[in-house]
Amino acid sequence: MSSKCWMFILLLSACQQDHDSIKPVDESVLPGVWRIAAPGMVGFVFPADGYVYAPMTRIAELMITDILMAEHVLQSQMVLLDLHTTYPLSPVRWKLHGYTRQYKGYWDTDGNLHIYINAIWQEEQGGKGFYLVHDGGNCYWQAWVDVKNKRLYDLMINGEA
Repeated sequence: MSSKCWMFILLLSACQQDHDSIKPVDESVLPGVWRIAAPGMVGFVFPADGYVYAPMTRIAELMITDILMAEHVLQSQMVLLDLHTTYPLSPVRWKLHGYTRQYKGYWDTDGNLHIYINAIWQEEQGGKGFYLVHDGGNCYWQAWVDVKNKRLYDLMINGEA
């Protein structure tokens, strides 16, 4: 199935869900965080903070279409990066649906949008703060999506201490 057709189906299915599928998290917990849920994924969109990862140049506001594209790229390309040689435990691609995602957007020097994905295994409270975890094994991983080029890159699965 072509990526345009798949993207349309994913967008349509997200729009057909009830209004709770995309809603702000309790603003008293963390202002500006949005929850998104679609078949096979739950995530939280964070406003990019003042820290900008090199070589990104500035923070970006993310839209629902950006997140859906990032999810499409993630689910279609994870098999290319998450190999048995990547980590000694079972590949995270086998259980993508069990990870809560946290998203932040950034612009590179050429003006292209990149989305940082931070994944946490079965975390219901992913909207209360952006997790930075060292160790923890494959319960935690991070990756980048280049939206313009529809490319997943820099997958990093945490190690164990």
